[in-house]
Amino acid sequence: MAEPPVDAGAGGHGPRLLLGTRAGMSLQEVQAAVPGTAVYAPPAGRTEGHAVLAGHEDVEVAGVSGRARFGFVDGRLASVAFELDQRGGDEERVFAVRQLVVLTSEVLGPPSRLVEAPPPSPGVGPGGEAGRRSFRATWSSERVSVELDVIVEAGAATGSVMASVTGRGG
Repeated sequence: MAEPPVDAGAGGHGPRLLLGTRAGMSLQEVQAAVPGTAVYAPPAGRTEGHAVLAGHEDVEVAGVSGRARFGFVDGRLASVAFELDQRGGDEERVFAVRQLVVLTSEVLGPPSRLVEAPPPSPGVGPGGEAGRRSFRATWSSERVSVELDVIVEAGAATGSVMASVTGRGG
């Protein structure tokens, strides 16, 4: 069973982000938490501020596959993006995205915003009448903001889940 998108992570750091990571982790700690994470060359001449320094091309969350990108500020983890790129039947993809929302809610509580369009209704297939269903959700907890923005259309789920630190510290 895939782990929830936000979990306990390692102790001694800031708030939970995605994929078992916590705000403030070093690059080496992220690599230990998410085996197979590749290190990217830092942007030329840039040693301070926000930079995506690592990523993983094949991760799975709640049965949805995609890529992870890890952003660091001054050498410490500040954001994690999970970019969905899942193929399959619309019904399975819609179920997987709903599961992603449920698992995130189990950890962070109810989202402050959740929109599924078109809304589920009897007699309408998982892709909606136009064959497209969108999900948008927002959670805030422990100085972390999580944004989900996903489209299910033509047998694919695309979009992202982004977790980032909303304040200094951690």
